[in-house]
Amino acid sequence: NDPDADSEDNSNILRAIGVRQYCNQVSLRLQLLNSDNKQQAISVGIPSDCITCIQEVKYSLLAQNARLPGFSTLVTNLITSSNDEVHSNDPDADSEDNSNILRAIGVRQYCNQVSLRLQLLNSDNKQQAISVGIPSDCITCIQEVKYSLLAQNARLPGFSTLVTNLITSSNDEVHSND
Repeated sequence: NDPDADSEDNSNILRAIGVRQYCNQVSLRLQLLNSDNKQQAISVGIPSDCITCIQEVKYSLLAQNARLPGFSTLVTNLITSSNDEVHSNDPDADSEDNSNILRAIGVRQYCNQVSLRLQLLNSDNKQQAISVGIPSDCITCIQEVKYSLLAQNARLPGFSTLVTNLITSSNDEVHSND
């Protein structure tokens, strides 16, 4: 266990207790780094369905990646591309999508048995990929996923923050292990 993570979790639990004492009607969500600290939060009266552990989410994403190869790459690219300020009408995004479509055609032509997944930045280019023979269920548009995450965030407040923190902390771990 990382002592800094435990310290941060303890601080977050204390803040949650304070919020509960003064604003009981507030919809509280507690984000913990270490899943071992979840029981401590539950023991002080924070409902388990209001607690999200980053460590558990990481393991869940890892499991999803085993079921759906490329899932973690998609989520990582989604988060990092939101920082790149790529817009749907950006000519660079269209150029990158066109290059990816051409690569996908080449892969299909020479390695037809490969399970191909095409990632596009702009959803307007999806029809172009379909018209050259790439099945629509093999195409993921970053723009569509962003809108979907935005919609999920409306249903589950804090969801996008959770995903962003998860990806950011995953990137920090990768760099610290170098």
